[in-house]
Amino acid sequence: METEPGKKVDPEVYFDLAPFVEHGGSEHGTVNVNGNTPPVALDSDRLYASVDEFFFHAEGTKDQENRRINHPGITRQMLEETRFLLTAHSRSPEVNLLDRPRISLWPIQNDEGDRNVVDRLFAFCSETTQAGDARLPYYFQRLSTHDLTDIKDGYGSSQSTVDDFEEIPRNQDLYKYLQFVTDQEVPGFGKSFGTKIPARSRSNFDGDGRLLPLRFEYNVARAGNGE
Repeated sequence: METEPGKKVDPEVYFDLAPFVEHGGSEHGTVNVNGNTPPVALDSDRLYASVDEFFFHAEGTKDQENRRINHPGITRQMLEETRFLLTAHSRSPEVNLLDRPRISLWPIQNDEGDRNVVDRLFAFCSETTQAGDARLPYYFQRLSTHDLTDIKDGYGSSQSTVDDFEEIPRNQDLYKYLQFVTDQEVPGFGKSFGTKIPARSRSNFDGDGRLLPLRFEYNVARAGNGE
């Protein structure tokens, strides 16, 4: 988006451009969040049907001829120059290079009653079914939520080094799944992720150097979506 050189763009501008997103909450970590912080109210803008529609604001009107421009910085030339990088449809495959399910990076509460509408959407998109329609989640789950009203013990399991892993068997299964996947040869490359790590890096973690990056990935995933 075109802006004046050296001029910062107000973050609210980007939230206004995207549907279903509003500014608020911690405001990018600049505002302390507590029990009195109002929840972020998602807007009701419709999704864009094509890249060209990004030129207009997502808020529809009865008289479509009078739809307002999304932002002065979004011009026809800008859309044409960036069309290769833009899409209104997700064409990402739902499986990895080994033709197996991907693992979502969005951590979701173990208790379905603690999940919001975004959590439920991510869960729906990251589950497979087994015989009898049993759901098989491919996302890491958190045992407990961050309770802002409990200052002493309300930090949630994301602050524990063991609770989410030891108390939720599915998290352990996914960790083993990652170990299995990284032990397979990558199609087109002929080597596995395990062979990428030099032997001198495998002195810890029972000789398996993959455990360090896998532990890091697991902790990053489960500690995300903190608000």
